[in-house]
Amino acid sequence: MKSCSLQNPIYLIEECGAKNHFAISETTLLQAITNTQVIDGFAIKQTQNLAESVAYLTIMTRYLQSLYSAKTLFSTVMEKRNEVREIESDTKATLLTFDEFNSNSKKIKPLSVSEVFFKQLLQLNGISVDRAKAIVELYPTPSSLIEKYKQCVEEKQGEQVLSLVSTKSGRNLGPTLGKILFQFYTKTELQ
Repeated sequence: MKSCSLQNPIYLIEECGAKNHFAISETTLLQAITNTQVIDGFAIKQTQNLAESVAYLTIMTRYLQSLYSAKTLFSTVMEKRNEVREIESDTKATLLTFDEFNSNSKKIKPLSVSEVFFKQLLQLNGISVDRAKAIVELYPTPSSLIEKYKQCVEEKQGEQVLSLVSTKSGRNLGPTLGKILFQFYTKTELQ
């Protein structure tokens, strides 16, 4: 979204009841919101329910209508965006076409399997950036980790595969995370 030329992007976050029923912890969600605001430069609008979200979107729609209703709108492509800004005035505005906006809103580069695996690990409760890095350094893909698990004769052995993995700070993942990760990547139903 940062590369699509929006000047004041707003991220709408709607509360949806109890936070303890999510696969990711509330702390992780709050950190993601903070990162989106501070690092990515988005304004954050939080609403308590669907009615508040609809009300906010209604207000924003009316604001945008009033902003552009008296202007003649022109479309452009990203490469010419700076050139056409010079002709903008109180009566003229230039905006990207939907296709151009959409293509520029996409992620810049495709992620590697290791990067996706790293991001997946971060979604699990108890996995910090350091812990995820330590796992991905030893097992760069989920497939490589699953292969290691398949080599284990007993379930207890599989649970210990990651329990002794050390982070840069020297802390081990521990038996609890080792067991959770073993079950996550080998079981069809989690306990």
